[in-house]
Amino acid sequence: MSDPLGFIGANDPRYRNSPGHAAGASTGAAARAGSGADATRVSGASTRSRSRPFNGFDRERAAYERLKPELLARAEGKYVVLVGEEIEGPVDSFGDALRAGYRRFGHGPLYIKQVQAVEPVVEVSRDIVPCRS
Repeated sequence: MSDPLGFIGANDPRYRNSPGHAAGASTGAAARAGSGADATRVSGASTRSRSRPFNGFDRERAAYERLKPELLARAEGKYVVLVGEEIEGPVDSFGDALRAGYRRFGHGPLYIKQVQAVEPVVEVSRDIVPCRS
């Protein structure tokens, strides 16, 4: 199945028929082994199977707080993407931030923030059970 942002996975028929597809790598095994043989382009977006592990967003939160005064001065209301200490943006929308983040950093967790002087309070009206999958 294809990704709404233009990325394709190893199970997508377009992937198996793409010029960058390595023989015998239809399950993405080559990508997990780190060969990079499965990189191809669809709709101008880079498709990288490598994925960063999720280790929390502590580094990204700290980097955002450190950069926030500068970001507020030049990009209030815009969106930024952080991975570790690296920043991408500002861009106009959340969707643009997702595309820019995946393009630059590949698949994996992205810390996306809208630059705002006052952070909104989110209220939850019922118990939410964490996803176990």
